[in-house]
Order: sequence, then C-alpha cells, then structure tokens
Amino acid sequence: MGWVYSGLIENAELAHCTAPIGSAVFKRFAEDFRVDEILGFLPTDTGQHLFLEIEKRDISTISLLQTLIHRSQFPRKCFGYSGLKDRKAVAVQWISVDLSGRVSPNWRLLLPSGCRLLSERRHQRKLQVGTHRSNRFEVTLRNPSINNQAIAERLDLIGRRGVPNYFGPQRFGRAFGNIEKARQMFEGKRIRCHWRRSLYLSSVRALLFNRVLHSRVREGTWNKALIGDLMSLDGTRSFFQATCVDASTSARVLVFDIHPTGPLCGVNEHQPVFEAGLVESRALKNMDWWIDGLRAENIEGKRRALRLKVQQLSASYESDLVKVRFELEKGGYATSVIRELFYV
Repeated sequence: MGWVYSGLIENAELAHCTAPIGSAVFKRFAEDFRVDEILGFLPTDTGQHLFLEIEKRDISTISLLQTLIHRSQFPRKCFGYSGLKDRKAVAVQWISVDLSGRVSPNWRLLLPSGCRLLSERRHQRKLQVGTHRSNRFEVTLRNPSINNQAIAERLDLIGRRGVPNYFGPQRFGRAFGNIEKARQMFEGKRIRCHWRRSLYLSSVRALLFNRVLHSRVREGTWNKALIGDLMSLDGTRSFFQATCVDASTSARVLVFDIHPTGPLCGVNEHQPVFEAGLVESRALKNMDWWIDGLRAENIEGKRRALRLKVQQLSASYESDLVKVRFELEKGGYATSVIRELFYV
C-alpha cells in the first residue's frame, strides 16, 4: 500500500485506556458475535415503506443489499438501512424498501444464503443511516486466560468509566483496504456504488478521529474535559465549548452527562481551541491531504464523543468460555469494549 500509509496509520491503531487483563479467542464462529439493532421506535404499520427485519449470518450489510437489489430489480434508491453490521456475526437489522405502488415480492425467496426474514412492518419514512437508537451485543470469548473474578472486576470498571470510543478495525476493511480505495477516489478514480463510496469516505474520517482519540488516551484525557473542548451532551448531537473546566464540568463528565469530542473531518466543521485545540492539531499534523480530500467531497464536518458509555453490561461463565452482554449507542463498536478485557 506504499507511501500513503506511513503517516496516516502511525499512532492511529487501536489503543487501550487500560491494558487488557488476559487473552481469549474472539469470533471463532459467526455465532460467537451476535448483534441486534434496536430501532428505538415502533413502525406504524402504515405507509409506502416496507421494513424488513432480517437476521444475517456471515454476510456484510452491503452484500445483503446488493443481492436484494439484483434479485428484486428495484432501484437502489428504494432501499434504506440504519447501520452497517459485522460480516462475521449473527446480526439482526432492519432494511427498508420504498414500494411506491410496486408489487411487493416474496422477500424470503430473495434473501441470500445465511439470511432469514423475521418480520415485515410498514412505515411512513425510509430508514436513514443513524436512525436506530442502539445495538445490543452478546459476545462469546473462548478459552479466557484469566479467572472469572478478574473479568468481573474489569467489567465493573468499564461500567463505571466507559471506554475510548474508537472506530473498530472492521470500519477500515481487510489490511486497511477501505483507506486504499479512498486514496484512489481522492486521486480521481470513480466509484459508482454510492454505499461503497460512502464507506470509503467514512473510513478516512474514522482513522483521523482515531488518531485524535489515541493522543488523548496517551495523555489520559480521553474521559476528561480540557479547556477549549467541544463537549457533547449525552444522547444528543448538541455540543458546547468548554471555555473553562471547573468542578461542575468535571462532575458532569463523571456521571456521563457530557463527553469531550473529536473530529469527523469535513466542511464547516467546528474546531476546539486552547488546550484541546493544540492536542487535536498535533494529532492531525501532516494530515491536510486527507482532510482536503474529504472537504472536496463536500462531506459535512461533525463531532463524535471520545468516550463510549457501556450499558446493560453483564457476563456469564462456563468452564472454557465467557459470554459478555452489553448495549451501545449507535456508532459504538463492541471491539472497543472487548479490547479493554482481552487481547484478541
């Protein structure tokens, strides 16, 4: 992959807020990683959009969508989804189809191998990226090298403190292939598939964000407010600038009311200032070519919380495996939680 990665990936790989306490086998089978998409609302059972609740096994969301498009002969624009789910997993997610006077086929017969239709509901609106509320995970880890008490203690710490909100390795593709595709796009190659184009651009934003988060992890400030930070309100897209950091600000961070943020680079993005601004600018030094590429695509700049709250966290144990269950808000990666437990 050559020169292009020497600066971009350096110090941008996943890091840990605390060292993992042991090792375990992760994703030996697809069934070892289960994720259920939680919409956070009920379809109304009226309207032109058909919501398909699909359980998929060992297939990516994009491959599932492409199969449905090809077999149904519906235009791509008719389909919507809320989030991309792991390929090597058992994942339940919703896909929407705009019927608009079309005859609805038997979708069960159109599904690819490894998928099954769980339910069909009508709704007035198309699914958009980020529509869902959260994802619920059950992760089976085999042959853990540490005892159950140590695992329980680390889970308690994760529940109280959260974890760094890294984008997981699946966002970047095998051997950072999505980043390579983005580089080709920025150099003029045309990518016809809208979903793949969006994925490649998102991968660059994710890696730049991980660089900033990595620098905050190294400095021990990923879960603390710095002067000049853009602080997000928990569960919303609203944020404000921390012009000072006092006891009240620190207390709100401690109880997960607010979180420091990092950049999702693009046009019209808000910038931190003072101490937080210096940390961010150092982390993104020499990244202008990538940032300019995103802006040339007219990608809107956003902010993302540096910390991820882990909810409904629990575990069950057998002689040679542990099952960890938890819920994360949309955009959160289960690997960020597992990597605070085990080297995998």
